[in-house]
Amino acid sequence: MPTLANQTVKKYDGVTDIVWTGIQSGGSRERPAIWTSSSVGAAEAHRPEFRFWIDRKLNAPRYIVNVSMHYPSLSLNSTTGITSVIGKNRFVGAWDLDTNLVQADRNELIAQGINLLDNVDIVNAIRLGQVFT
Repeated sequence: MPTLANQTVKKYDGVTDIVWTGIQSGGSRERPAIWTSSSVGAAEAHRPEFRFWIDRKLNAPRYIVNVSMHYPSLSLNSTTGITSVIGKNRFVGAWDLDTNLVQADRNELIAQGINLLDNVDIVNAIRLGQVFT
């Protein structure tokens, strides 16, 4: 079982490292593992957040790995000096995995799926809200 640890990822610029701090260990829907990034906003409510949890079915060979992330947009009121969250971009995803099937196939689904999400064409389509023609 992995131990909750800080995670370092690249910013959109592909150069700058961003540290996501593990703030809560867990893995169930009721208590997901949570990481936050202090790279945005000083207040906790202003920080991006990543969650990870697994749904398991009793006596079933399936489990669903869930991830969610939100990244807030902030606005500074120049009159009051107060920074507020004006909205959040969100990502939600899940891997539905069958333990009766070959582990190597699950490994490929996970690795290739994550790599596709990191593919420049896919990233740009998501970023720009465009479909493939």
